[in-house]
Amino acid sequence: MSQVNSEASASEETDSFSGYPLPCWFDERSSPSPRKLKLKMASTAAVPVVQPKLQNSLVEMCVLVGVDQDTGLKIKHFPQDSDMDPFESMDEVGPVDTQVLAVITGQSAYYPQSKDNQVDPNYPHIPTTPQRSPHKNLIRSSSRRLIRMMSSKGPIVPQPINHEMVNSLPPLCFPDEAYVISQSKHRLEETIHTLVLTSMTGVRSYATCLTFHVPYRIQKSKHSRESGCYDLDQCIETNTREIAIRYLPKCICLISQAPYFGVMKKVLSSLLPDLQQPEHVLLKSLKQMLYCVAMVPIPPHGNLSVEFSLNDMSIVVAPPDDPGKPVVDIALHIPFLSFNVKDTLQIVTFILMQQPIVFLASNYALLTHVMECFMVFILPFKWPFTYVPIVSSMLLDLLEAPGCFLMGCHSEHSQSVKQIEGIVVADIDRGSLHISDTIDVPQLPEYPVSVFMENFSSVRRYMVDLMMVGRPDPTTLESSNSFTDKMNRKFQLEIQNHFLEFMANLFRDVQDFISPELQFVKKDSFLESRLEEERDFYKKVIYKQLFKTFLDDRLNKKQDYYTRFERNTRYDRKNRPPSLPNISIFSDFPSGGRRLRVPSINSSLPVCSIAGKDGGGRRWRAKTINSLLPVCSIAGKDGYRPSRALTANAMRRKSSATFEQVKQSHTPRTRLTLPSFEGTLDEGSLTAANFFKTCIEELTEKMNVQNQGIKASYLYLRGMLRIATSQFITGLDDLYNLNTADLSIMPIDFMANIVENLSPEDAAVVKKNPFFRSEEFLKKVERRNSLNYKRLLFKELDLENLPQKLDLNEFINRIQVMEIAIDIDVIEKLFEALTVGTDELLSETFSFFVDCWKENGNERDSIYPYLEAFLSPEEFPLKVSGLIRSDDGSGRLVLTQKRLLFLSDGNQKCNEVIYLKKIERLEKFDNFKSLIHVPALRIHSKTADKKPYTANLKAERNSWHTLVTEMWKGRLMSDAQKDDQVIMQAAQNVVLLDAVIRSAEIENAMHARHIESAAGILCYFTHSNWLKESPNALKHRINPSFAEPKRTTVEAMIYIPGNRSGGKISDEDSSPKLWCAMASGKVKVFDATTWMFETEFCDAKDRVCCLLSVGVDSVWAGSFDTNIYIIDVDTYTANQKLCDHSDYVSDMTVNADET
Repeated sequence: MSQVNSEASASEETDSFSGYPLPCWFDERSSPSPRKLKLKMASTAAVPVVQPKLQNSLVEMCVLVGVDQDTGLKIKHFPQDSDMDPFESMDEVGPVDTQVLAVITGQSAYYPQSKDNQVDPNYPHIPTTPQRSPHKNLIRSSSRRLIRMMSSKGPIVPQPINHEMVNSLPPLCFPDEAYVISQSKHRLEETIHTLVLTSMTGVRSYATCLTFHVPYRIQKSKHSRESGCYDLDQCIETNTREIAIRYLPKCICLISQAPYFGVMKKVLSSLLPDLQQPEHVLLKSLKQMLYCVAMVPIPPHGNLSVEFSLNDMSIVVAPPDDPGKPVVDIALHIPFLSFNVKDTLQIVTFILMQQPIVFLASNYALLTHVMECFMVFILPFKWPFTYVPIVSSMLLDLLEAPGCFLMGCHSEHSQSVKQIEGIVVADIDRGSLHISDTIDVPQLPEYPVSVFMENFSSVRRYMVDLMMVGRPDPTTLESSNSFTDKMNRKFQLEIQNHFLEFMANLFRDVQDFISPELQFVKKDSFLESRLEEERDFYKKVIYKQLFKTFLDDRLNKKQDYYTRFERNTRYDRKNRPPSLPNISIFSDFPSGGRRLRVPSINSSLPVCSIAGKDGGGRRWRAKTINSLLPVCSIAGKDGYRPSRALTANAMRRKSSATFEQVKQSHTPRTRLTLPSFEGTLDEGSLTAANFFKTCIEELTEKMNVQNQGIKASYLYLRGMLRIATSQFITGLDDLYNLNTADLSIMPIDFMANIVENLSPEDAAVVKKNPFFRSEEFLKKVERRNSLNYKRLLFKELDLENLPQKLDLNEFINRIQVMEIAIDIDVIEKLFEALTVGTDELLSETFSFFVDCWKENGNERDSIYPYLEAFLSPEEFPLKVSGLIRSDDGSGRLVLTQKRLLFLSDGNQKCNEVIYLKKIERLEKFDNFKSLIHVPALRIHSKTADKKPYTANLKAERNSWHTLVTEMWKGRLMSDAQKDDQVIMQAAQNVVLLDAVIRSAEIENAMHARHIESAAGILCYFTHSNWLKESPNALKHRINPSFAEPKRTTVEAMIYIPGNRSGGKISDEDSSPKLWCAMASGKVKVFDATTWMFETEFCDAKDRVCCLLSVGVDSVWAGSFDTNIYIIDVDTYTANQKLCDHSDYVSDMTVNADET
């Protein structure tokens, strides 16, 4: 798997398609649906009370990856039926299969490979007094937040991290595979590397991984006859010289919502003394650590840091400098230890050009670090495309994907990577750039580069080592750490300021060609205003998607850190030389000239010069105290020509904004020291509720602080802590009071979510505050509740009280109640597929299937908002792939009931691959053109000049072939038989097939070893030998029994013409209708223009066998229940019925009124 995962998005109102109640393909809420482990494990576990969940928690999850005594050891690619013992002659054996061993959050602990209890019933400690929880949709019971074991893909886990992210961790924790190391080697040191995990919606999570080796005794497996399988026994005492002792790798991975790489590294370092302890002791330490760190809140931007102590180690969580900037917890000078300044700026240029870049390093820890530095360097631009800092050796084919990406891999692949055309290779070890011959490298504008080079040369004076040369050593560790932190912060901020100044100097003049009122940008005029040698660079930048986002912020008058910096360093227009006119780009230019930008006169006198070509223009240069910007000129025929670099003295001076920010860095941050984590989880003396209560009390005592910025941070933290402990009213009050202290840190979206899910009593209290009734706040709530995509109703069903086995009738009942399927024929086929010919279905397998069905719905749910603009009103996604490489680059393949789409990673650009009815054939093959060969799917089109489309689907290849084939054949049958409902039936088959295939990946599922036969049962249209109808003989086909449990006979039909006034449609006009009398006792009405189902009449107790139109206002329906129902054609209700009959009504007629 890659570093891309799926994550659920916001929910919406329920709806139906074409008036039919369809199976639920999306869960009701945004968070992933509750999942369970094997039922026999879950049923024995105690039901825990809902634990407090801090929304701004420092760490979300801890994942342990590797092998242990439960998983055993399996060597990959081991020769079958071989008696060879690889440990006798080799010091390094492998690669070996690694698994997810533990998934720990602040609310639960799972051991997916455990042979005993997979859910820890005693974690965390259950408080004696249950915490009051909000509305059921906001926080769900932990007893329903269980996971299930997947033999090949690992566990499925609940929020905050989706299962795909967790399952992707093993190859990322061991990007060069995991190997067994002989004891003859020197002790392997622990290593740390970092990851960036990106969801399909573009949300990033940040992981820090600690890799270590544990000694085991290895013996031939007693439980498996498969070659290459061994049993493990952890060896605590390693002083003996046993030959059978080998060292196996494990990895502890901490995942956070913010890039606190330095903080997470310190947290993991606190575990070093426990790494060689027995497995149960290590797991105990992991749970204690995670539970403590999950209670640490991330401070809002400002000047307040949060300090906590873990295992006698003091750790400080710094705030972001600005609400629009990510926190910086890495050393920004590291790239300059590898690349010179010129190459660093060249890499920044390539990023702005959206050029594919691959970073190489022999140390994986450097890859993410260096690439994250460049993400800071390009601010205010944000990279929206594929971003994979570490590509494991199994995923190297991603490097050949077309499109925009930033990726990193080991330098051992250097020669292969450099052969890829159209990419830039940045070798961190060598400090060199390899640029493909097909890439045109533009010249950077001279002035911004010269200013950056001149000013950046002085940054090194803030390095701690240089500062300490002439200073006495600190006498205490605390003073040493304080000085180091202060200088490091100043050093980091200086680097950020210079890159922000570089960006401002590159794109400052863009503001002069923007009209926010008209929402218009004169890009062509801006290009004409550049110097001739600079235009090539700007051409390659300003038309890119990366630049479009930057322009959107400027057009929307976004007041962010860049806007303030640019404004504070811009020339003051009020103090302009009197000889220069005031010109606007949206008015006529005198003498054909362009807009003039005039320097401010902040010193007593400006130094100006007049220059021009052929005497046709004037160029002004200013030498002011606080200006570093080029002075623009008025030009005639030659157009606008900005001045080049300023004088050397001016270039050495800082801008006013830079001085202001550096001054802020000198101010020491206020530290909020959290209470110590006293007690242990096992004793029950450490609970989140008590810890949060103590924090709230201490914050309340500090509220009298005079500094409004610090007070705002206190209010924010106290509000988040109160909400975590279900004190919603007081917590919302704290967050509301931020409008008097610092409105920029008020989390309005989060507040809207809380208010939306409050109980009616709490909501009534909260809404007494005028703010929560304001238009701005109500829009936030409305936006959360009214996403414009189709959602189908999901009915919760208690899955915890299932019988051990389900017969067919019980299975049909539960599938219908959950609205997974309605048609009994379809449900019977599903039962046959899951039971593989037996008469009963194990409840465990049923739970696996339902979990996968919900999981698939969540994936489609999360991706729909990004597809909505590309889908037709009646189109919806059925299947979403993982991150793959295709002819369109890196992204995800999406199957709808009409076509195949490709959603590019990061920028969410959607391309149409092919309409299903235009597919000629599907071809499964192994793609050997990549750096590694991968299973792929080739889609051939009926269009003669269209090349086959290739998608490297890897492990998903076979399932995608099955699903696409079923939907494709269903589409063809629908077109031939003129029956749109066939499409819906095929779509339902695809959704059920997907859940069956994915649940078969669980080893204990009944159909796990019969997946091909199970899938074949549900592939109805794939195996149907249907005869094409003549398009002239058949105009349309409808199935009135669609979405009914059973197919019933159409007893009678009647056509009622529509009403048209004078050939024109008026408000009172109606379309023609087709009424169908059904043997089920229903009367169904269809629009005879669109053939869409409209409504049904269900009052009859037996077959409705005849229909009669009487006048223009009513339809009479005769039934076997001896009644005649008089149905109003406007309301479709029967307010009258004729019941003076002793027998059933078989037919009716109207006699002409002779009078």
